[in-house]
This record gives sequence, structure tokens and C-alpha cells, in this order.
Amino acid sequence: MASIRLVINFRVKAGREANLLEALRAAKKHDDRLGASFVVVRQVAGPEPGNIVAVIQYSDWNHYAKGASDPEIAQFLENVRRDTDPPWESLTVSISEEVAL
Repeated sequence: MASIRLVINFRVKAGREANLLEALRAAKKHDDRLGASFVVVRQVAGPEPGNIVAVIQYSDWNHYAKGASDPEIAQFLENVRRDTDPPWESLTVSISEEVAL
């Protein structure tokens, strides 16, 4: 089966990177509990230098569905959505499926 990657690309507000990384550490704990891989990178070169990108990798669609329906993750995301001053200016989310060669 093909792995599934959830990619979240954050344009961070000036001076707020530490706040974003703190939130991502909290998110990582949830994904670690579910056995998902969680990686955070900073774009150094490309169209969005300085952006912080979080990549969560699930083993397959069933594993992804387990994370997407997890009540603790749902509560965490609800709290994030309620933040009236998040540490990012904007974000984009994509889901990718690994292609076998």
C-alpha cells in the first residue's frame, strides 16, 4: 500500500516562529501516539523561503482515516482554529499519495 502524506505549509508571522514550533510539538505528540511520522522543515530556497512545512506521513489510507477521526486530534485542531492570533499569516494544506515506480 502507498503511504499518505499530509503537508501543511505555514507562512510564519514575523517574530512568531517559536510559537508555531511550540504548537507543532504539541501536534507531533498526537501523531506519535498514532504511529505516524511527523517532520518539520524550513524552506531555504524556492518560492516560499522561510516558510515552515510540517509533513505527517501515514502508512496508508486507513491509517490516515484513523488520524483524521481521532477525537484528541479533533479537539486539538478545534483549539487551533479558535486562536484569534495564530503564529502564521497563511497556510496551505495538501494530501499526497505515494506513487509506486
